[in-house]
Amino acid sequence: MPDLEGAAGVRPLHQLRGLPGPAGRDGALQEGLQRARHPLLCPAIPGRVPQVLGLPRVLHRGGARPHRGGPGLGRAGRGYQPRPLPVEGQRHAHGHRGAAAQDPGRARDAPGSAPRGHHAQASSGPLPHGALLRQDLRERRHLPLLRQADQGAARGTPVREALPREPVLGRRLEAARSSGGLRLRALPVRPLHGRRAGDALARPLVRAGPDAIQRRRRTQMKLFLVQAPLWGITPPIGIAQLGAYLKGQGHEVHAFDVNLGLYLKDPNRLYAFEAGFSSQWTRPDWVKPYLEANQDFIASEYIEPIKTAGEAVVGFSINSTSLVASQELARLMKAAVPGLKVVFGGQHFSLSAEAAHAALESGAADAVVLGDGEEAMAELLRTWGEGGDPSSCKGLWVMKDGKVFSTGARRQMDLDELPFADFTLFDLSKYENYDSGLILLATSRGCVRSCAFCGYRVSTPGYRSMSAERIHAEILHQRTLRPDARGIFFYDLIINGDMEVLEGLCDRLIADKARLPWEYCHCLVRPEMTEDICRKMKRAGCRNVQIGLESGSQRVLDLMRKGQKVETMEKVVRNFRVAGIEVKANFMFGFPGETEEDAEKTLKFLRRIAGHKPKVYPSYTFTLLEPASPLNKHKEIFAVKAEGPDSDIFWESWDKTNTYPVRFERYRKFCAEAKTLGLEIEYGYTMPIEAFQAHWLARYYEHKKDWKNALEQYDVYLSHDKDNAQMKAARDACAKHLQPA
Repeated sequence: MPDLEGAAGVRPLHQLRGLPGPAGRDGALQEGLQRARHPLLCPAIPGRVPQVLGLPRVLHRGGARPHRGGPGLGRAGRGYQPRPLPVEGQRHAHGHRGAAAQDPGRARDAPGSAPRGHHAQASSGPLPHGALLRQDLRERRHLPLLRQADQGAARGTPVREALPREPVLGRRLEAARSSGGLRLRALPVRPLHGRRAGDALARPLVRAGPDAIQRRRRTQMKLFLVQAPLWGITPPIGIAQLGAYLKGQGHEVHAFDVNLGLYLKDPNRLYAFEAGFSSQWTRPDWVKPYLEANQDFIASEYIEPIKTAGEAVVGFSINSTSLVASQELARLMKAAVPGLKVVFGGQHFSLSAEAAHAALESGAADAVVLGDGEEAMAELLRTWGEGGDPSSCKGLWVMKDGKVFSTGARRQMDLDELPFADFTLFDLSKYENYDSGLILLATSRGCVRSCAFCGYRVSTPGYRSMSAERIHAEILHQRTLRPDARGIFFYDLIINGDMEVLEGLCDRLIADKARLPWEYCHCLVRPEMTEDICRKMKRAGCRNVQIGLESGSQRVLDLMRKGQKVETMEKVVRNFRVAGIEVKANFMFGFPGETEEDAEKTLKFLRRIAGHKPKVYPSYTFTLLEPASPLNKHKEIFAVKAEGPDSDIFWESWDKTNTYPVRFERYRKFCAEAKTLGLEIEYGYTMPIEAFQAHWLARYYEHKKDWKNALEQYDVYLSHDKDNAQMKAARDACAKHLQPA
């Protein structure tokens, strides 16, 4: 296999800026890749796998096929083999996940044929497989392998045979070292995650002309990614992932955690950031006055840097509870910075096309990203930088000719293609009292279940996970950057959606003697969670898990479409505890169709599992109508009535046997039973349960315009928190309704 050095138009690697000569080349390149967070560094296993890898023997347009020779890279081997970049304008066939999971026929192609879904741009039919491989190499500017493929073709050798069959690994590596012939070979000429991949690899290996340099400068944008309230008091991992990807595309990225800034600024308002008060952030009549009261702080901390940045783009990562604050912040920023472009994205807009329309028509946003944000945002920034029309970018809602226009769907990303999350975007010292000692990971998107109450599953169709190799590589990377880290927190909806990935990750972490403990990963109840699997998770570092049990009534579980059995729930709780893993169990109350008999079955179930000492997490919203959930979209099927503000919480059944006070009473009884059984309860709020109950019942009676009962409940609340000005104002407003006209 030829070396990169000496190939036409390719500079020797040691001449790259920041790299020493041949003697120190391997270590310096490793350092450069570390700074660049480049996935080619991922599979490094000291003493076994080199830092620089070769390409697999077959480049497949949907990604690198597993390498089956030698020690092995790819899915089945020890190391992580990154997939090649897709070619713009052509579709992807997902070999391991994504489309292949839905259409297994797309995962494997007939020998000698082109992979399905891929066609030459200048041809009316599919190219032969060898031509596709050569086209891949040409478009990637991988000159050494292209030259080798062309030489093989001249000899009549199939391209498959002309390309190398294995990287320099194992005994071949040792032989090359002992003979002094070790070369850095087969490194892709173009970095996998963008045009610029860190200081040591800042210059392209193939020289770019003046026009290309000027075009690149024009398309490199200044981007400010914003997290508005409400969000947890942890670094926003979605922004960390998106920021890393866009940095790799050459953009200057900054992040503003406005949620944290407001939380730390005003200790008297800390209650406003408790999960139990999340619904108030969905009310414009509460959010707008709150932000206006903090307008000077917002202007100095967040708007002024945007003002001084020159031409810039602001992107908001939005969930249902941060939508109103994001819209208001965008309005303030646009008023202060004329011509500022604002992009909205996140789960909320995949749930609701109406929300995307409203954001664009109001002028709060100039574009709304649907689904995975990385590639869509990168293309949008490049298009804006070149002065192009964003309606040409897939995966967006934009305004066109005065109307909201959808640019069409974009492919779902293979999550292995993502760079490592970049938490240097945040000042982690501000999070030091709020779990900043944990390495945050987001390794999957979507879920394998379709629960009736869950809207997230609808916003992220299907289920995708990073490979075990890719997850382990990020853990190693983040641990290198943060040697003081005390644990791992998986921010995934579920960690056991793919049991093969879970077991593979456990095997790697068990082999890693410096492994970190896991903190509260979310697990599905499924029969595959045997005692052996749970013990393996324990050996890999898992300390505790969170599982959604929801109800002890099989009838209610079936109504929820949970896809689990009561007996399996008991076994899984038992298996985790026998393995030495703590369990936090989630429960819901008053799901449509639940009766008092069903509620009693849940209490009996709680008594049966009490011997395993689970921590219980009773949902303080009982059963919430999440925006895109089947429960909310098909209220008539579930015989639910929901009208007016806060109806997602205060809904009631048609026959009025299931109301908010009824659900609260079942919740209260459950908490009392758990306390009697000696179980630890995680409420989700810090105030006494009596104060919490009084606050929400006051809100409920306001919703029903029952001012007398609302006034009584506000008085109860103020007996616990007498200095709360907001609650005093709400009480006075109720009192006015009782005064004679």
